[in-house]
Amino acid sequence: MNIDYDVIVAGGGLTGTVAAQAIAYYSNQNLSILSIDRNPETLPGRKSNPGWTCGDACSKEAVDFMTERIKVPWTSPEIEHDVKGVMAFSPDKETAIPFDGDGYMLNRQKLPEIQNARTKKMGVNFDFDINLMGLIYDGPQVIGVQGINNKTKQPYKKTQAHYVFR
Repeated sequence: MNIDYDVIVAGGGLTGTVAAQAIAYYSNQNLSILSIDRNPETLPGRKSNPGWTCGDACSKEAVDFMTERIKVPWTSPEIEHDVKGVMAFSPDKETAIPFDGDGYMLNRQKLPEIQNARTKKMGVNFDFDINLMGLIYDGPQVIGVQGINNKTKQPYKKTQAHYVFR
């Protein structure tokens, strides 16, 4: 079987790039890693046409993990300002859930751009404008992903040797 990458990360937004960075860091950049996102490179991680539906804030612990464990510091302009908690609302705005604790408001315009540049410097490859439709199996084992290239409207398929993360 022809292997395209050692690891494929489905999603080029905040969680996907953090996962790709951690894999690159802990593998000493010895694995070939691909991050795939459905959006154009200028809007990675966008969840809907109006923009991002989540990820406007994160905990201090998450930023500390990035800085201490995988050596990726977040500063200004990714972090807009400190917060002491956030209130999350359900999509219908009927339910509110408070989250207490130190954290940061994120700049959702600059953060993806900076994250992707950092991730690329760590040797991770990106495919943008790909609408993933499903996994490729060999018996019970996942061996890749498939979908449609949004630009060309052609089928898209990539295989991996180790893992697919979503």
